[in-house]
Amino acid sequence: MNTSFSLWSPLSIFVALSLVGHPILAAEDEALKSGQDLAKARKFQEAIVQFNRVIAADPQSAEAFYLRGRAYADLKKNKHAFEDLSEAVRLDPSHADAWYMRGHVHALQAKHKEAVEDFTKVIELKPQRADAHRYRGISYFELRQFEEANADFTKAIERNPKLGEAYYYRARTKQTGVKFASEPFILSDIRRATPSTLLFPEVPCSFRLQGALQIQLRTPPHSRYRHSSGYG
Repeated sequence: MNTSFSLWSPLSIFVALSLVGHPILAAEDEALKSGQDLAKARKFQEAIVQFNRVIAADPQSAEAFYLRGRAYADLKKNKHAFEDLSEAVRLDPSHADAWYMRGHVHALQAKHKEAVEDFTKVIELKPQRADAHRYRGISYFELRQFEEANADFTKAIERNPKLGEAYYYRARTKQTGVKFASEPFILSDIRRATPSTLLFPEVPCSFRLQGALQIQLRTPPHSRYRHSSGYG
């Protein structure tokens, strides 16, 4: 029996590649990292160019589709964002961040039913994500499903007690949903929804005034749904 090691055997090729590295894969990794750095610097169009390079070399890269979709979302190109994020979750159904960002894209277009479905998928994959409960709660609120909204805001607060927006909207659901709690409990949430814990610094300090309950509950903390890109 010939036991010599063939130069072109699969094992020898694998060993060679593991020793010298794979230049194509290295280039893809470099482009992906470059794109992420550009996105963190809010140079989204330049970041997309880098993600295009990765996708051209590897059309099965769920991460590249996710990152490009996220950049498109920050450019408010919702159609392109939706397409890329949908491809990301098709390639990798366990990609929680892609489901999460697609939920934001739906919500930004007032497609709250679809947003709820995507945030639900995130929660199934990562039950401890407070932000997914918070934003699903906002979509439930917009759909006037106040019991579901209240439950989500409560879970968000349990997982991250510093989410001021969750306290604010929970107070809104308690007021609008009638049966959740009395006025003192609503005021307790309003007091905790201080500007220092909210995502949106333009929220008026009147949140902290106990005697202005009706005014506080009448004006939402922002004029429309927004999303946080999450970049550095």
